[in-house]
Amino acid sequence: MALFRLISPYLVDASPLSCRTLMSLTVSRCYCDSQVKANSDIKANPLFENRNPRALERMGIARKVQGWKFQAPRKDFYHKLVYDKIKMTAYVVHSSGKIVIEASTKEPAVLKYLYKHNDVSASWNLGQLLARRMLESGITEVFYDAENKVTEYEAEGSKPSEKIEAFFSALKDNAIKLSEPEPVKFETVPGINYEGYTRLGERKRYQEDYQKL
Repeated sequence: MALFRLISPYLVDASPLSCRTLMSLTVSRCYCDSQVKANSDIKANPLFENRNPRALERMGIARKVQGWKFQAPRKDFYHKLVYDKIKMTAYVVHSSGKIVIEASTKEPAVLKYLYKHNDVSASWNLGQLLARRMLESGITEVFYDAENKVTEYEAEGSKPSEKIEAFFSALKDNAIKLSEPEPVKFETVPGINYEGYTRLGERKRYQEDYQKL
């Protein structure tokens, strides 16, 4: 019995050590209940500085790379969606040229659940996988250059293939938009206004007094 008390004194009420421990636990429990809730007097600072570089892109304030008027491929985007139905890969590329999110049906974790890696069902699952990764990354709006994707299976007047319809229907089901909001245009743009009035283009005229007092 003494050995049992020595090993586990909390289970035996006759031991003075166990009674002292129970009393200390009861007092500490009452003391915690009587205290005020932690951090109840702390107020949040209304001035918050967001240092995330993507915050300006989400608000449409970040400047887009315009490029030339007839430049191809286009550069005026934050995130661009690229889909290849032959290789069955899809990825989202940033305007800096870095690939942010990528998905493929040849991934072992996806391929073992597919009948084929390049059929319509695989294309739909590819869209589901890419949309899930985009939502987890906080990207819900991307730019898709459909005008420059005119190929033999997307010719003018022809119906898109079933793979393309299945892929984009999966993105639409997950609330992924294929267009980005227009950036905010400010009234004053820093720089030189080449279309405005300038004295550099005026012809020199003779004046009797160049320094009027």
